[in-house]
Amino acid sequence: MWTTAADGHDELVVLDWAFCGHGPVGSDLGELVATSSYFFDSDPSQIAALETAVFASYVEGLRVTGWSGDERLVRLGYVSCTALWMGATLPGWAAIMLDPAAGIHVQAMYGHPAEEVLTAWVALTEFFMDRADEARTLMALLVI
Repeated sequence: MWTTAADGHDELVVLDWAFCGHGPVGSDLGELVATSSYFFDSDPSQIAALETAVFASYVEGLRVTGWSGDERLVRLGYVSCTALWMGATLPGWAAIMLDPAAGIHVQAMYGHPAEEVLTAWVALTEFFMDRADEARTLMALLVI
């Protein structure tokens, strides 16, 4: 798609429709943050900084398009997605992906030795499970 950038020039915008469907606001952001870290496209040790940057931009993008909802709903969608999708399922994936008997060449797939991948994934699981705690707090605050 083409759009006009802030400086007035044409800008090409690419949309990834791979996981297109119904979902709570913020859940697609959760997939972006989690997957980027899980696959080492973004340094897993920098996930907090990634989360901060993309969350702010996501909310700004919603506001620019006219959305005037409660930002806490975005946060709830995001933290619920990451907690359920990556926090709860990542250990199972790790058991499958990192098992030498599975025949998966972890170094080739992730660009890092299996031990480094496992260390990063353990930290990511802890990070995402902290988001489950945040989701519980937000749900309690948002109940009317």
